[in-house]
Amino acid sequence: MSTVRRVTDRLDELEGNGFENRQARVLAMAIDETVEDRLEGVIAPLLVRFDGIDSKFEGMNSKIEGMNLKIEGIHDRLGSRKYEIGVLTATFGLALIGIAIAVYEYVVKPMFG
Repeated sequence: MSTVRRVTDRLDELEGNGFENRQARVLAMAIDETVEDRLEGVIAPLLVRFDGIDSKFEGMNSKIEGMNLKIEGIHDRLGSRKYEIGVLTATFGLALIGIAIAVYEYVVKPMFG
């Protein structure tokens, strides 16, 4: 975790305060390990919380995907209804034209001869 510069600065400081080289190394390593342990103790719960938040977002994404599928199904059903309405309208229009032609052929034309 700590940089080489930080360790050498710590060694120089300890040696400057009267510790021998070997004592300074042992003390610097102990300080470095203590700092790393404390950082891990702080970071580990945060990582667990972030993992929980990630899983919540994944759950929300799956719910949104499910809603999108439902909306697409509704859209498809509405599209088929529009097609049915269009076919019925066209059929009704053609039936009216057929009735008008039949009325003309069998009623109006014989009357005027």
